[in-house]
Amino acid sequence: MKKHTFILGNFLIALLFIGISYAYYHYQPAVQGQRKIGVTYMTMNNSFYSYLNSQIKKVTDEKGDVLLLRDPAMDSSKQAEQVNDFVDQQVDALIINPVNGGDNKRLQAAVRRAKKSGIKVVALDSQITDNLADTTVVSDNYHAGVLLGKHLMGSKSSATIYLLAHENTYSADERLQGFKDTLSGYKAYQIVGQANAQGQTELAMPLTEKALAKNPKINTIMAINDRSAIGALAALENLNLSKNTAVYSVDGSPDIKSLISKKDNNLVTVAQFPTQMANQSITAAYKLLDGKKVEKTITIPVKLVDKDNISHYNLTGWE
Repeated sequence: MKKHTFILGNFLIALLFIGISYAYYHYQPAVQGQRKIGVTYMTMNNSFYSYLNSQIKKVTDEKGDVLLLRDPAMDSSKQAEQVNDFVDQQVDALIINPVNGGDNKRLQAAVRRAKKSGIKVVALDSQITDNLADTTVVSDNYHAGVLLGKHLMGSKSSATIYLLAHENTYSADERLQGFKDTLSGYKAYQIVGQANAQGQTELAMPLTEKALAKNPKINTIMAINDRSAIGALAALENLNLSKNTAVYSVDGSPDIKSLISKKDNNLVTVAQFPTQMANQSITAAYKLLDGKKVEKTITIPVKLVDKDNISHYNLTGWE
């Protein structure tokens, strides 16, 4: 009996040691003074976010810190779980590109919990609802829409327009609003419909085909990003309408710039500058951790890219 008690006692002590060791190494930095930064984008099924993350990781690696990446795959509830996990792991800062602008009660609660735990929060590429972030780093999305609207008016005397949106996402909404406000009051430019492609190629293609089948007069597609624009282009190619339909979008991705370089008169994008966005967001995170003041909103300028100025841009990478 004593032997069994001795063995059981040693077993419990071993379990306790393992538990303490796991808690220490799982939740504490591996190196004294090392910081942990959690980052979650709405999806990694987009090279824009992969590039953003690679630029952020360059900085954290140089500083010897840890960057923890999560992909919610367009699921706001899953993103909420990821934020809660970051809190449990005691990260120092959170960089979040919110799914649907953070318009999810669970995600909002998770971000509030993070802030209550002392975690600094940086929203990247899109605002988060209720202004929960300590700072927000975004492109000038409204101006991107304005630039595209002005280009359309300068190149076509009239247009029948279909929108590929990403509903409930601030950055996408602002792009469309800038575009619509620019065309407002000009009856020759008619927006005849809108679909929620969520910025995804695989959704944009069938939605565009359906829209064109319903209304063959559509001759302009305004897509909120290059991935949905690629879906629209594929649909137009299938329907042999590429030469007759203009496609406008936002991002300045290598794929779209390469297509524009082939002197495609019907394709225009507005370039974002993810290198600047990444640098500004990670710089802001470190400033917040050091107790320094950071602007509530950091806006990165955008530039229109078309066949006339494509030679000024990098065709094989992001700007």
